[in-house]
Amino acid sequence: FEIGRVFRHKKLKKRMKRQGNEPKKQKATEKRKRQKRKKQKREKRKKKGEKGMIRAGIIGSTGYAGGELVRILLGHKDVEIKWYGSRSYIDKKYASVYQNMFQLVDDVCKDDNMEQLAKEVDVIFTATPQGLCASLVNDEILSKVKVIDLSADFRIKDVKTYEEWYKIEHKSPQYIDEAVYGLCEINREDIKKARLIANPGCYPTCSTLSIYPLLKEGLIDPNTIIIDAKSILGVLSMDLTRVLTVQCHGESKSCKLFHLLCLLIIF
Repeated sequence: FEIGRVFRHKKLKKRMKRQGNEPKKQKATEKRKRQKRKKQKREKRKKKGEKGMIRAGIIGSTGYAGGELVRILLGHKDVEIKWYGSRSYIDKKYASVYQNMFQLVDDVCKDDNMEQLAKEVDVIFTATPQGLCASLVNDEILSKVKVIDLSADFRIKDVKTYEEWYKIEHKSPQYIDEAVYGLCEINREDIKKARLIANPGCYPTCSTLSIYPLLKEGLIDPNTIIIDAKSILGVLSMDLTRVLTVQCHGESKSCKLFHLLCLLIIF
């Protein structure tokens, strides 16, 4: 009797476990099917050569911002990514870096040759550290394509301020005046006509969009505005060392102390 009861109990547990896993398996299967359908649609559009498809290239596609940009553009019905640029993973499959893209991206990573890239695409995104875009862009490139820079190279109109804060020399100050600040809620029409767009950062975006309506209606005095923004960000590196680091955005002593405390807590 005891043996029979134990056997029935094990059998019941197996059945319950199997039933519990079925919804998860079903969701995973449905997700794979959706991804496959999206990929098939994109391939059809490529073969048809539909008019209006925007050919995009991304320099820095394997970084955090670049990876998010790839994810967003893959979901856009009118965009085709032609160039996945990455200095760290040249000739390696993009899906080997971001394995969740294995059914969506078959391309390999390329270098950051912006001049060659300008011959193959309509728009170039640079998701790179400060200084790189400014060192690559030139008149010939800007005459062929629209460049959208995700770094701070063309956000700040005063060169001295840029160099003071980022501790590097600006390589293309001649393009700062023409660069349009890419906050589409405010500069939509200018963005459409621009050949160089300075994509806003996260702090300025949330701060500006919060304040702009009040300033526009004259409800607050601009001289009274104070924005004190700091953040602590834990970053897990993409390389094999898997090093956990902490970044503190700010130069004050209190911020550096907070940085130190976070490192002590983590380690």
